[in-house]
Amino acid sequence: MDFWDTGNGHPSVSLANSDKGHGSFLFDPRCLGLAPYLSQGNSVDACLGYVGTKSISLMGQEIVEGVLTWHVRVGEPSDIHLNFWIDVAYPGRVVRHSSNGKTAASRYDESDPGNPIPAEVQIYDDRASGLRITQRLLQTGHDLNSSVEETLFTLAGLGMPVGTVVTDVRKMRSMGYWNGTALSEELPAKTDEEPLPPPSLTDQLAFLEKSPESPEALEAAIWIVLNNPDGPAVNTALEVIQSHHIRASGLLTLCREQERVRHRGSKALLESLLRENPDASIRGTACFVLATLHKDEAKFGQNVNATVAAVQYFERTLAEFGTVTWNGSPVADLAKLELGELRRLSLGQPAPEIVGVDLEGLPMRLSEFRGRVIVLVFWWNKFSEAQEIRKLAEMFPAESFSVVGVFGGRDLEAGRSEAEQRGMTWRSFWDSRDGPIAKEWNVRGWPDVWVLDRQGVIRHRDLRGPELRSAVERLLKE
Repeated sequence: MDFWDTGNGHPSVSLANSDKGHGSFLFDPRCLGLAPYLSQGNSVDACLGYVGTKSISLMGQEIVEGVLTWHVRVGEPSDIHLNFWIDVAYPGRVVRHSSNGKTAASRYDESDPGNPIPAEVQIYDDRASGLRITQRLLQTGHDLNSSVEETLFTLAGLGMPVGTVVTDVRKMRSMGYWNGTALSEELPAKTDEEPLPPPSLTDQLAFLEKSPESPEALEAAIWIVLNNPDGPAVNTALEVIQSHHIRASGLLTLCREQERVRHRGSKALLESLLRENPDASIRGTACFVLATLHKDEAKFGQNVNATVAAVQYFERTLAEFGTVTWNGSPVADLAKLELGELRRLSLGQPAPEIVGVDLEGLPMRLSEFRGRVIVLVFWWNKFSEAQEIRKLAEMFPAESFSVVGVFGGRDLEAGRSEAEQRGMTWRSFWDSRDGPIAKEWNVRGWPDVWVLDRQGVIRHRDLRGPELRSAVERLLKE
């Protein structure tokens, strides 16, 4: 769990797989200074270039940062050279490392000459044109072979300010806002009152063990499921709910929130609620959330089994639960939109025609670009990805490739200004976030990127960076 608070009033927490943690926080300390950018998967051998090395050359002695060093050059299969300057007096210390325009310069604690871990590392990246990007890592202390309190592995143990947004990177989902004791879907209102201390996970689990059939156990189980990362505690809570409380009233919020938390056991819980709970609102919500989870697993139609399951649950929502609502809207209406996307907008389906006007008020049709590979971008204000899309547009000939935009803002002048400031050379339809084009394409997240082939068939969705460029290159070769 990474907790960020930069003083801008918007603290945040992100949860990630333990083996894919951010290199700024999780890495083998022995690798510090051996590579400009670190990750938890880095080994000392990999950082020093031992893996797949073509050659190792001793270049001679050099003075670096006032230290006499041996300069060692390692040749890799990619033809990128790794350069290391090793302290002659203390060979366990790498004073400087550079590769591919990036440099890590290390300073050590002179009062502890046997310590090979740097006290400070300055990282320089000179690859940007005319710019130097600098990062400074400073060791302010260390604690070896000490035990860590169990509470520090929970959200409550982080001591987060009220209003901190918590994101589960593993599922690319926001889990909600920390309100001082639990997670809430809405941003908590500012108040001068001190929040109540958060419940103890240990105490909540004790309720489940002592009397799993009690109302207190159900309350504790719900809190555990909605306010903790996926793991053994959540599994225990889900088992208690399914074994002792599946027919209880008051489970609507728990049911609805499975769309947010998305634990591994969420689908099993929802299926049990749909099958056994007597409340139609709970069953209808469970059916709709199940359909939503399967739809996301379908990956725009690539996963056939998940696609079939999503269609079945959406169809059941329409047939059996027309009176159930979600945030004031009938779930049947929402299910119709999702079914339409699955049936019309999955990969391999012909893209719907778009007819409208561009930002200059001129008539425009998507079919005008037929015969070219198209990257269709739904964008809005502060479109930070515009530079990446512009570079992509400049890479390929206009006669075979086009970027087409859909601006989702009501303020036409703001759209024109944004396009000019960000160098957006491609034409864009003028729509709105809830306009006819956005509704036809069921766009809810902005920006949204689609890739169409020369025949106007949807081939890719939600690609970025090198994946997007590679997809375009492959389609241009077809």
